[in-house]
Amino acid sequence: MVPAPSCPIAWDYWTATPSDYVELTCLMPNSIFLSLRVSWNATLLGVKEELWDLAMKQPLFGMLREMSGYVFQFINSLAVPEEVDDENKRLRDIKPALGVLMIIERSIQRPGENLLNTQISHLIGKGLNEFDNLRSSEVNDFRMRMRYLAEESLLKRAQSTQLERLRYHCPPRLADLHTVPTSLHSHLNNNCFILVTKVAKTEWQFSRKVNEQQNHSVAFPEYCRMWGSYLIRMENKQFSIFALPCKSSMIIYRPKKYL
Repeated sequence: MVPAPSCPIAWDYWTATPSDYVELTCLMPNSIFLSLRVSWNATLLGVKEELWDLAMKQPLFGMLREMSGYVFQFINSLAVPEEVDDENKRLRDIKPALGVLMIIERSIQRPGENLLNTQISHLIGKGLNEFDNLRSSEVNDFRMRMRYLAEESLLKRAQSTQLERLRYHCPPRLADLHTVPTSLHSHLNNNCFILVTKVAKTEWQFSRKVNEQQNHSVAFPEYCRMWGSYLIRMENKQFSIFALPCKSSMIIYRPKKYL
């Protein structure tokens, strides 16, 4: 018979003043349990390594597979079983109820789904199993509409160009004017802003001052042609141009069309 967990039952155990060590009750996939005393700040990877070292001295060790084929499962603060894939997390980060950890086989179907469900549960403060038990036509209709909306957004984003994706992740913050905004004049150095070219995956970068009165539709192509032949010789690496009034990054350009 498995003994009672040695971890204190206090509800605020993991939020109280930390102790040096914590007692864990670990349920192994080969039908044995191991009691482990580890540091409060131990990572799950360290716990797994200690478990396997201890399991080597126990019966039925031959039934275990490689460590990488297993993940930890525990009961979280919402009283819902939760799997954790990130083994760099500490024990005090996951806060297993009663210090009980179950080692289960890693799921190979739709990886990351359990993690996403867990994050949603923590965000809304309820387990998703509570919503699965609901029998409401209104809830089902809302779910269906939200799913269609998410699928439409996913398809639209999948068909977008590289420039559109770039503008989505890094929205440009320049005014839609041919002149420099008045609020930026005080940041300019001798009425010039700086164009900085950075080559991807290298430490190479080039800069050039451009007068604020110069036509930008001419300045950008000229600047790209200046370094274009050199950059092409560097294994066709992708590069970007940053427009800087002084030290603040304003926008990123992918000037392939100018080469």
